[in-house]
Amino acid sequence: MLTKTTTNNFKPEALLGEGGYGRVYKGWNGEKTLIPSAWGTGMEVAIKLWNLESIQAFEQRQSEVNILQ
Repeated sequence: MLTKTTTNNFKPEALLGEGGYGRVYKGWNGEKTLIPSAWGTGMEVAIKLWNLESIQAFEQRQSEVNILQ
């Protein structure tokens, strides 16, 4: 799974924050390709891992999707 590669397998040192919606991890993508890359190479990105059982997570996800549209 590429997300595990880019976030260093969701290790604690990659965790940026946590809330009712889930967790946010630091990851890395290639600067030109935007393809997930090995830990520490390319540009830093934030990866949100949603808590799929949380109503708050669902509402937050819907809000972010609406903003992106």
